[in-house]
Amino acid sequence: MDSSNLRQKAEEILKNKASVAGSYRSEADLDRLIHELEVHQIELELQNEELGLAKEREADLAKEKYIELYDFAPSGYYTLSREGVILDLNLTGAKMLGKERLHLKNSRFGFFVTDDTRLIFNHFLEKVFYSKSKEECEVLLSTIDNFSTYAHLTGIAAANGEQCFVTSVDISKRKLAEISLRNNEEQYQKLFDHMLSGLMVCELIFNEAGIPIDHRFIQGNPAFEKLTGLTVHEQIGKTGKELAIGWPPEVVQRLYKVALTRESIQYERYNETLGRYYETRVFSPRRGQFAHIFIDITERKKAETALQESETRFRSLFDNSIVGISVAGPDGSLLHANNAYARMYGYENQEMLLAEVINIGQFYAKPEDRKEILRILRLNKKIENMEVEVVRRDGHRFFVLVSAGEVRDNDGNLLYCHATHIDLTERKILEEEKKQAQEKLLAYATMLQESREDERALISREIHDQLGQSMTALKLDLNWLQVNLTANAEIKEKLSNMVALVTETIRDVQRISSELRPGILDDLGLSAAIEWYTEEFGKRTGLEVLMDLDEVQTKNDKKNLAMFRLLQEALTNVIRHAHAKRVKVTLHKTAGNIILKIVDDGIGIPAEKIQSIHSLGLIGMQERVKQAGGTIEFLSGENPGTKIRISIPVGDSSETNNK
Repeated sequence: MDSSNLRQKAEEILKNKASVAGSYRSEADLDRLIHELEVHQIELELQNEELGLAKEREADLAKEKYIELYDFAPSGYYTLSREGVILDLNLTGAKMLGKERLHLKNSRFGFFVTDDTRLIFNHFLEKVFYSKSKEECEVLLSTIDNFSTYAHLTGIAAANGEQCFVTSVDISKRKLAEISLRNNEEQYQKLFDHMLSGLMVCELIFNEAGIPIDHRFIQGNPAFEKLTGLTVHEQIGKTGKELAIGWPPEVVQRLYKVALTRESIQYERYNETLGRYYETRVFSPRRGQFAHIFIDITERKKAETALQESETRFRSLFDNSIVGISVAGPDGSLLHANNAYARMYGYENQEMLLAEVINIGQFYAKPEDRKEILRILRLNKKIENMEVEVVRRDGHRFFVLVSAGEVRDNDGNLLYCHATHIDLTERKILEEEKKQAQEKLLAYATMLQESREDERALISREIHDQLGQSMTALKLDLNWLQVNLTANAEIKEKLSNMVALVTETIRDVQRISSELRPGILDDLGLSAAIEWYTEEFGKRTGLEVLMDLDEVQTKNDKKNLAMFRLLQEALTNVIRHAHAKRVKVTLHKTAGNIILKIVDDGIGIPAEKIQSIHSLGLIGMQERVKQAGGTIEFLSGENPGTKIRISIPVGDSSETNNK
């Protein structure tokens, strides 16, 4: 509205007011009123402008909400042409196809449908445009990254007939569940057909009052046929009265109770026709049905019978064994024991033993023995033939031979320990008697050996002193005769022969005397005696003899003599049995012992001959070494020849020489 119109409007207002009031207003009133009208006009224009902006904002907001609902709806929306080209789509639809929305426009929707469902989609699209009504189908969409999605499509043609609107709902979870269910059903059927246990299913037949009056066979597997000898298809549909498997009335009532209460029962049954035992479990797959699972337990029954017989035999052996047998828990508590064990510890029977004895540890005379047995058991899981001192009920101590073992479960937890105890009282007495007899025998052998050596020494001195002196005097007389009887040449030759014979006899006397008791051993010591005898042995036998001798000997003449006699016996065996060409004798001192080694290059000694009771020479050497407190080793078989190693302790200053 311009200013002239505004002034004209103001004059009309004033005239109207003046006519009402009876007077006309001044020019100043007219100007004030014009100003007010101008202000109102500006305010009105501002209000109209704000109202327009508000309507525009409301329209924009509604559009944004529509776009948001369209783009982010849970379903995909597509506008397709007759050829299936995507004209428009929302963000959800683009996401289902795995590509940006701008890249999907003008693409064929069928490109994303898998080959096996593309024919279904093409038929769906034709029906949408042909029928002008809503159509539905299910297809499998394959995205750019080869990710597959099951989609439920709903389509309807647009009013222009050239386009259609399609919604797509992701039904992958439902489809996967259906596939899983179908696979489970197939697996169940395979399991049903191939399970080793027989299975039969029956359903109840009810009267009008809802009370079960009979049952009907509805299902069975191949194992059922094998275990029962019945054919499933011949039993299908038959009632309880018609079935070949009949149960007593009381069993039937229990089966009906299972079908109605969804409980389960288990029992064993014997098929007299097939001669087989079955373990049967009855349960209800659904209300009004009961199912039997048959398991053939014939072999188990046979095993149980055999086990019972074995347990009977074991119990008989356990109770009647002359060896004490016990079973104890991990804490040492006595669980089982036989009568022999009870009598061994002074109880009349096993019942009295089990009633009085709390822990088997009370039988051990020394608690450390019990701890040692437990330690060995933990380490080796068993213990064999350990001698332990124990205490009888009356306090008497005696020895037993213990063997024990552990029994643990699959997790390694100790269940119990079993042990056998053998009373060693009689054996200990026999061992003591044997020990005393051996000591007496050894003392007698020692005394006999010493007597022989004393006798040899005496004979040696007698031969050396008496016979040697007589032969020397005879030689002197013969020499005198040889000098003074020179007239007859024949007599002179005869005397020369007699002198030579006497000289040889004197040497034999000296040799025999030395072998009986070598004076060099007493005069010059062990090393000199061994050296002299070894040289004489080489000269006498023609064998090559090597020596490596240290100047050593024991502080006891008896030990020195024993070492010398051992050398004599060893070299005698070499010449008799070894067929050797060379012998080496070594004498050394080490670690308080004198070591004598005799090594030859002969045929060796068979191992069985070393241990034979008929090898008296070797046995004599072993006994002589034992009397001297030493050891002897015979090594043969690995290399040619024999090696004898003799070790005798040097002895201390307290030992006395027996010359």
